Amino acid sequence: MQSFVLRLVVVVLLICFQSETFAQQSSNPDGFTKLNIGDAAPDFDLPGVDDKNHKLADYADKKVLMVVFTCNHCPTAQAYEERLNKMVEDYAAKGVAIVGISPNDPKAVRLDELGYSDLGDTLEDMKIRAREAGFKFPYLFDGETQKVSLSYGVLATPHVFIFDAERKLRYKGRIDDSEEGNPKVHDARNAIDALLADKAVPVETTRVFGCSTKWFTKREDHKRYLAKWDKEPVSLSVIDLEKLKAIAANDTDKLRVVNVWATWCGPCLEELPEFVTINRMYRGRKFEMVTVSVDELKDQDKALRVLTKTNVSCRNVLFNSGKRDELFETLDPEWEGGFPYTAIYAPGGKVVFRKQGQIDPTELKQAIADRVGRTFASDKVEISESAPATKPTPGDNFKTGNLVPWCTVAFDSKKRSPEDRAKMIFDLGLKRSAYAWRERHLKEFEREILAYKANGIEYFTFFNWHPSMEPLIRKHGIKPQIWHYMQFKPSGTQEEKVVATAEHLKKMVDKTRELGLKFALYNHGGWTGDPANMVAVVKHIRATQPDSDHVGIVYNFHHGHGDVEDFEARFNVMLPYLYCVNLNGMVEPQIVNEETLENKILTIGEGKYEADMIRTVIASGYAGPIGIIDHRDDLDSEIALRDNMLGLKKLLSQLYGSAE
Repeated sequence: MQSFVLRLVVVVLLICFQSETFAQQSSNPDGFTKLNIGDAAPDFDLPGVDDKNHKLADYADKKVLMVVFTCNHCPTAQAYEERLNKMVEDYAAKGVAIVGISPNDPKAVRLDELGYSDLGDTLEDMKIRAREAGFKFPYLFDGETQKVSLSYGVLATPHVFIFDAERKLRYKGRIDDSEEGNPKVHDARNAIDALLADKAVPVETTRVFGCSTKWFTKREDHKRYLAKWDKEPVSLSVIDLEKLKAIAANDTDKLRVVNVWATWCGPCLEELPEFVTINRMYRGRKFEMVTVSVDELKDQDKALRVLTKTNVSCRNVLFNSGKRDELFETLDPEWEGGFPYTAIYAPGGKVVFRKQGQIDPTELKQAIADRVGRTFASDKVEISESAPATKPTPGDNFKTGNLVPWCTVAFDSKKRSPEDRAKMIFDLGLKRSAYAWRERHLKEFEREILAYKANGIEYFTFFNWHPSMEPLIRKHGIKPQIWHYMQFKPSGTQEEKVVATAEHLKKMVDKTRELGLKFALYNHGGWTGDPANMVAVVKHIRATQPDSDHVGIVYNFHHGHGDVEDFEARFNVMLPYLYCVNLNGMVEPQIVNEETLENKILTIGEGKYEADMIRTVIASGYAGPIGIIDHRDDLDSEIALRDNMLGLKKLLSQLYGSAE
C-alpha cells in the first residue's frame, strides 16, 4: 500500500504545478476539522454568485444534500464542471440538492497556479465562471474566512460530502475515478443512488485528487514568489527582418503571444504590467510570450529600462527597420496599423487572436486558456492546419560522441588512474573530457594529458586554475577551457559587486588571454553563481578590459535548482555568453540537500524539470558543448556516465521521436 501511494504522489507531482500537490499531503491550518462518516453537516451561511446568501437550512426539504468544494482555477475542478451540471439534471427532480462552495483564499493563489484558467478564485471571478459555464447549482464563496471549509476538512478541489435526510455524512471523497473522462466507478452517484433507495452507501470514503486547498496561511508564499519573480533578469535584443519572420512563423509546439509596443506609446506602457501577469500565469504550460519594441535603435537602453522597471522577463526584442509596412506585413497582414498590437500565434504561425489597441486582459486570458487547455486531459496546443509546426530538434552537440564527461576524477568511486580513466572515456564512445582535480591529483596532471592524447580524447576543460598547468599547456599545445568557481564574495551595491568581481578576475582574464584559452565563470551558488550576476560581470569585463571576448559562462543544471521555475528567461539571458551546459536530473529546490547531495545529483530523466529545461536549451538554438556528470563518490564513474547517456537518449526520444 505504501509503495502504491508513493507512486501515485510521484505521478501527480509530475503533472501538477509545484503547489498543486496530492491533496492528502498538504499542510492544514489551525481549526481544520476532519469530518467523519455519521457526523452532522456543519452549518454555513455564504454569499453566492446570484448575490444571495445561502444557508444549510435552505435545503432542509431535500432528501439528499451533496456539498462539493470546487473552484475556478484548478484543472481537476474544471474537468468536473459538466459532470456536476449533469448530476443536477439527473437528480434535482428526485429530491437531491447539489451545492458548490469555493474554499480558496484568492490572495493565497499564486499566479503560476492559474495556468489552467483565465480566472482567479474571487467571488467576482466565480460569477463569470458560473455564467460562462452555465452552472445549474448554487456556487458559494468561502474564501473570506474559510470557516466552513475548515469545519468540513476540505483537502482539495473537488472534494465531495454527501449527507442523508437527517444531514448525517454518508459519503466523502471524489466524484468518480477518472477526471479525464470515461470513469468506471461513479462513487458520488453510487452514494446518492443508495441513499435515495434507503440503502447503505456501498463505499463511504474514497481518496480525493485535485488541487490542494489554498488556505490563508499560504498568503506569504504568494508574496514570496512575487518578490522572487520581480528579481528575474530582463534583457532586450535587436533583431532583423528574418528573426521577426521566425517569431511570426512560430516554429514551435507552443502557443505564442506577441505584443508590439514602444516607449512613446502611452497605452502600451499602461498595459505592460498585464502582460507580466499573463506570462507568469501561463509560462509553465506550452506557452511563450514575446514583446517587440518598435523604438529607434538609439532608444534601446530606454526601452530596456522600461522593461526592467516593469519586470518583463519574457523574451524581449527590438525591431526597427524604418519600414513600418515590413513590420505589419510580417507579423499580420490583417494588421491595419497602430500601437499597441497583440496577436496569438498557434504552432505553425496561424494568427488565432488579434487585438489592435489595448487588450482586455480577461479576453486575452480566456483566448489563451481555451487553447492551451483548462484540464490535464486537454493539456495540449492545437497546431495550425494551414501551416503545420515543426519543432526544433537536437543538434550535433547532443550526439553521444560530442558529449563532455564531467566530475569523473574527484568523484569516481573506483579512483581510476589517468590511463584507466582515458580508456573508460574512450570505451564509452566519448571524445573529450572535462578535468576537475584535488590535491592528490597535482602530480598526475601531465599523465592525464598524455593518456588523453594516447586515446584520441580532447582535453576539453581544466577546472579551477593551478599555476603548474601553464607550462604543461604550453608544452603540449592543448587549449582547454578554464572553468572558474568564484569563491569571492563581493559587497556593496549591485554595481559595486559587479566592478569588484571583474577586478578580482582580471589576472585570470589576462592569463587566459595570453594562453589563448576560453575563460568561463562557473555557477556554484551565491551572488557570483547567479546567472544574471554572472552575465553582468562578463559584460563588464568585456566592456572594460581589452581583448576579453574569451570570457564567458559555463552553466550547470545541478547548481541551478533555484532557476527551474524561470529557467527559460534566465537561460536566454546567458545564451550569448555560454561555453558549455552540463545536464542533470532536476527537482524542486525545496527537497534538495546541498550537504548530503540528496536529490541534487540525479540521472537525466529521473527528475521533474530537466525535460523542459533541455527543450528550452534546444529551442534556443544553443549549439555549444553539452556535458554529463558523475559527481557522486559512491558511484563508479563509468556507470554514472552510462546511465546519464542512456537517460538523455530516452528523454530525447520521448521529446523528439529520435535519440539523436
